Amino acid sequence: MKRKPFYRILYAQVIAAIFAGVLLGHFLPGEGIAMKPLGDAFINWFA
Repeated sequence: MKRKPFYRILYAQVIAAIFAGVLLGHFLPGEGIAMKPLGDAFINWFA
């Protein structure tokens, strides 16, 4: 059986997104703050 590429595995995508968010918040805090409505909308979509 052939293994899936790592970028097709859900937990790898989640870890990559968290890492990208941390880097964005650290190096570009203004852009991270500007993206807050997007994050709030995403959370409210599931709540």
